[in-house]
Amino acid sequence: MCGSGTRVDSSCCKTVLKYNCKNITVRNKVTTDSPDNTNPNNINTSSVYDDSKPRERILKAALELFVEKGYFNTNVPNISKRSRCSVGSIYHHFANKEEIARQLYVDGIKAFRETLGKAIAETHTPEECIMSLVTAFLVFAENERLYAQYLWQAR
Repeated sequence: MCGSGTRVDSSCCKTVLKYNCKNITVRNKVTTDSPDNTNPNNINTSSVYDDSKPRERILKAALELFVEKGYFNTNVPNISKRSRCSVGSIYHHFANKEEIARQLYVDGIKAFRETLGKAIAETHTPEECIMSLVTAFLVFAENERLYAQYLWQAR
């Protein structure tokens, strides 16, 4: 039963995720083989940026830095160095650091909502729905650690 006294079914859980998440790509988890005390999140930054487009490198670098150092302790030159993109290239793709942060938040929320939506798509009972949502939440936090930390910090 819901708080209003109405019966809960699986459609109740599905109405939570009415947001349409088209064309969403979930970013891959990046790890390194050896722990590094200067890099508390153990992020391998050496070859992550070699093949990707500048906009993707900028977003990836900013996500890592925002999680590691915080939004206010990260500046555009830090993002430039980590992404291996010039400051001019960053400003070509984004108006400012706030726009980068906003795009990361939108991308993270879309990926999270897509994960939850997939989790409850085949549920039939409220119990299955709740179990699927909790499991999906934990799997997202594990597999998309940087996004999960960023979304938690940005809330």
